[in-house]
Amino acid sequence: MRWLIASLFGTCLIAACASPAELSPTKPGSIHRAGIEIFDGASLHGWENADDGPWSVQNETIEVASTRETERLWHRASWSGLPISVELEVAPLARGPSDGKMIKFIDANGLTASVSLDDDVPDSLAIYADSAGGARRRRVGGLDVVVAPDVWVSFACELDGKTLRVTQGDRVIETPYACVEPIRFLLETQRTGARFRELVLR
Repeated sequence: MRWLIASLFGTCLIAACASPAELSPTKPGSIHRAGIEIFDGASLHGWENADDGPWSVQNETIEVASTRETERLWHRASWSGLPISVELEVAPLARGPSDGKMIKFIDANGLTASVSLDDDVPDSLAIYADSAGGARRRRVGGLDVVVAPDVWVSFACELDGKTLRVTQGDRVIETPYACVEPIRFLLETQRTGARFRELVLR
C-alpha cells in the first residue's frame, strides 16, 4: 500500500512539473486545441535570450527596450501536430524607419516565415516566408493596422504544413509555407523596442 501511494504521488508530481515541450503531441491531438499559455506573465521561463538582449517581464508583458539592429527571444520548445495556431498581442515602444516587431517560425529544414508589424510598409501587418528554394516572399500590402507606441495589435497565426494564415478579427491574409515538423518560433524586434502579451498556442 505504501509503495502504491508513493508511486501515485510520484506520477502526479511528474505530471504537474511537465513542461509545454513535454506535453507537445507528436501527432494531432487535443493538447493544442485546449490552448497552452506559453508566457506565464511573471517570468521568461521556457524562453531563451538569443542575443543577450534586454528582454524582461514588465506588468505581465514581455518587453524589450532596444535600438539594436535585431533582438530575438526564442521559445525553447519544438512543436508537432499540425495545424497549430499561435495567438498574441504586440505593441511598439517607439517607431522608426523600417523597424519591425514580429513572430518568426522556423521549420525542421530551416525555412522561416514571419508575421511582422510595421516593417517595410508603415501601419501594416505583413507576412514574409521562404520558399523551398530559399527565396524570400512578401505578402504585398498585408493588413492595414494602427501602429503607435503602446497601442496593442492582436492577431493569430495558423500553420497547416502548406500555408501560413494570419487572422485579425474577420480579416485574413495567407501565403504558401510548406513547413516540416517540428516547428520552433521566436519573438523579434528590429531597431526599436516592443511589448508582447497574451501568447497562447492552440
